[in-house]
Order: sequence, then C-alpha cells, then structure tokens
Amino acid sequence: VYLVDLKVQADATKYYYPDVAVTCGPPDDEGLVITDPCLVVEVTSPSTRTTDHREKLAAYTRVPTLGAYLIIEADRPEVHRHYR
Repeated sequence: VYLVDLKVQADATKYYYPDVAVTCGPPDDEGLVITDPCLVVEVTSPSTRTTDHREKLAAYTRVPTLGAYLIIEADRPEVHRHYR
C-alpha cells in the first residue's frame, strides 16, 4: 500500500499520483512507479473532480492488473466504485 509521492503508470505516456495505490506484485527497484496496481483510490477536490471521474477513470480502466478504482468525494459522504 502506497499513500503519497508514488506514480502509477496508467499507459505508455500517462502517469498519475493517486491518493492511495495498492500493488499485488513486487515494487520496482527504486520504489517510484507502480506499473501493476490492483487498487487505486482518489479523493476529489473541486479542481480534480472532473479529471478523476473522466480522464483518470478512462486511463485506469485500461490497466490490466487494476481490480478497482475508488473515487471518494471529499465534500460529501459518497464513494464511486469502478471494478472488474
């Protein structure tokens, strides 16, 4: 489980810094990039809400190892779950 300052590779050119990422495989040698996340969690803010629900959702759903993508609304008790 990683909480901050770790990139998740969503595709060949896109990297994101999620609020929480879980990998079920070994970390990379430098511990800076996850290429095989099994869970990604984003907590929205007014400035990131649209990106989290559209761009990141589209990118993360193409990651073959990802089992679930959770979007937590920071300003209300609401969680959007996307999973295989």
